[in-house]
Amino acid sequence: MFIKDFEDRIKKHEGLSLRVYKDTKGISTIGYGHNLTLGIPKEIAEILFQLDLKQAYEDYIFRFPPEYKQYLMHDNIRQSVIIELIFNMGLHSLLSFKHMLSALKEGDFREAKLQLLDSKYHRDVGTRCEELAVLLEKGEES
Repeated sequence: MFIKDFEDRIKKHEGLSLRVYKDTKGISTIGYGHNLTLGIPKEIAEILFQLDLKQAYEDYIFRFPPEYKQYLMHDNIRQSVIIELIFNMGLHSLLSFKHMLSALKEGDFREAKLQLLDSKYHRDVGTRCEELAVLLEKGEES
């Protein structure tokens, strides 16, 4: 009972913030007063990763327009590339890749690759994009 009492008191005093904020000393903080300059435990990073991955997968399954999925339906590698792109940049940003998506809609994976490589995303993430573009074109691991 002792631990529960002071846990509740600390939570009450700290308050819960699901967004990063600056505490009274200007330290980036989240949750119930977690000091982000100390980083986060690996276990928390793994939980966050799994939650973010689940969201990317659900965005692909439920929100990625079906007309772009036609040639991806039986191709786990290409589907995984799209899910990774959603994970990395968000569905909204991915949907702005009109030329790449148009190529996917036509089943033209070479053109989809070229369009992905001709993007600010490629300039921002470099080899990650190059690897994904090759997978998108070939539909298989090298």
